[in-house]
Amino acid sequence: MATGNCTNEDQYPSKTGGCCGRCDAGSYVEAECDGNQPTKCAKCEHGFYTATKNHMKSCHLCRVCSSRTCELKPSCVFDKDARSDL
Repeated sequence: MATGNCTNEDQYPSKTGGCCGRCDAGSYVEAECDGNQPTKCAKCEHGFYTATKNHMKSCHLCRVCSSRTCELKPSCVFDKDARSDL
């Protein structure tokens, strides 16, 4: 954990006043960093995703496509939501 302004896009301000590392796309913060441990990230489960580096406490729920156009587009994976032409 670093102290300071967290100007790096790979970091975010922690509750304790330092800077924690963001989790990669496809994962979320399972445990925030502290003075001894870095941010602990966990992979999104099937049906959930995060599209960018983040410090979210959970993943987004994938959208459910009901249109036929959705069947032709990629389905949801851990780092991307399903695409449809709505």
